Amino acid sequence: MNRIGEAVRESKETQVAVKINLDGRGKADCTSGIGFFDHMLALLAAHGGFDLDIQAKGDLHCLGQSLSACLGQQKEHTKIRYGFCPHG
Repeated sequence: MNRIGEAVRESKETQVAVKINLDGRGKADCTSGIGFFDHMLALLAAHGGFDLDIQAKGDLHCLGQSLSACLGQQKEHTKIRYGFCPHG
C-alpha cells in the first residue's frame, strides 16, 4: 500500500497541485517557476526516495499539506530522510 498525499490550492493569484508518494522511487516533476527551487525539490525527492509532482503558480504552501495527508497521524516517519516536519 502506497502512502500518497495530494493537495490543491486555487485562488485568483494561486494555482498549486502537489502529489507525494512516500513509497516511490525518487522521481520528481516540479514546475514552480523558480528554477533553483525546482532543482532542490528534485534532489529532495531523489535522496529521500519518494516521488514528488508539483505544478505551481503563485503560493507554494501545499507541499506541507500533502505530506501531512500521506502520513496521517503516524508517530514515526520512517521513510523521510531529510527531517521534514509535516506539521510546521
